[in-house]
Amino acid sequence: MGFKQIVFILALLVFIGLYIVGQSDKIASKLQEYADKNYIEKNIPLHEKISYFNIEYCFWTAKYNYGLTLIDKYLERYNLEENREKVQYIKAKYYDAMLDSRKACDEYKKFFEEFPFSKKAEKAKQRYMEIKSYL
Repeated sequence: MGFKQIVFILALLVFIGLYIVGQSDKIASKLQEYADKNYIEKNIPLHEKISYFNIEYCFWTAKYNYGLTLIDKYLERYNLEENREKVQYIKAKYYDAMLDSRKACDEYKKFFEEFPFSKKAEKAKQRYMEIKSYL
C-alpha cells in the first residue's frame, strides 16, 4: 500500500469518526425512542440492553446531560441487579467527567456503600478519597 492510500484511509476514518460523534445526539435519541416505543414487559432484557448501551454511548460521546436523564429513566424502569450496579458506577463517572466534584463524590460514596463487594468498589472508594481531598 502506498503512502497516499494510507493517508486517504486515515482521513476517511477520521471523517467517519467525526461524523458519528457529531451525530451522536440523533443516534442516542433514536435508540431511546426505539427502546421506549417497543418497550414490552415480556421482552425486558432486550430493551434493558439497548438502554444500557445508550447510556454508555452517551458517556463516550460526551453527551452527559442527556445521559443522566437516561440513567434516571433506566433506574426507575429496570431493576436488574447486575446492570444496576454498572449504571450506578457510570452515573458517578458522568458527574466526574462533568467536573461536578460534589455530586461525583456523593455518587461514588453511594456506590461503594450500596455495592461494597463489587469489583469496582475499590476504584470508587479510591476516586471518592481523591475528590474528597480536593473539596
